Amino acid sequence: GHIKDFLRGLDDTDRNLFVGRYFHAYEVQRMAEAYGLTPNAVSLRLYKTREKLRVYLNERGYHV
Repeated sequence: GHIKDFLRGLDDTDRNLFVGRYFHAYEVQRMAEAYGLTPNAVSLRLYKTREKLRVYLNERGYHV
């Protein structure tokens, strides 16, 4: 499906953060510690990934 294809196109860290947050409901702080990032950096990466996903889906006819 489209989500799987989108996730395959991400780099490992962005994919792991996205899946961790939105499929496993991991806390931003927990992921920041695990990846050696600040919570703000994790939040920013998640925001940018959501925006990429929005564009990706819009290009495929889903209006989100």
